[in-house]
Amino acid sequence: MIRKPRRHVNIKIGDPSNPDEIEIWCYDYNLQVGQHVQDVSEIDLEAEYMKDMERMKRKVDKYFQQREMIPQ
Repeated sequence: MIRKPRRHVNIKIGDPSNPDEIEIWCYDYNLQVGQHVQDVSEIDLEAEYMKDMERMKRKVDKYFQQREMIPQ
């Protein structure tokens, strides 16, 4: 079975203070990761997911390294 991505893209074009502004937000519900981009060609939610996982891994590694330093 192939899982199809469930993604949401929100595009905001201009506002009263900056009518030329374009804001693009995309979110993947399966990966539970989002990304702000300036152009749809920049969307790479899988890469964003990997960055999040690497950040989380560093956090977990740091936590356990600190625990090893505490005498028990």
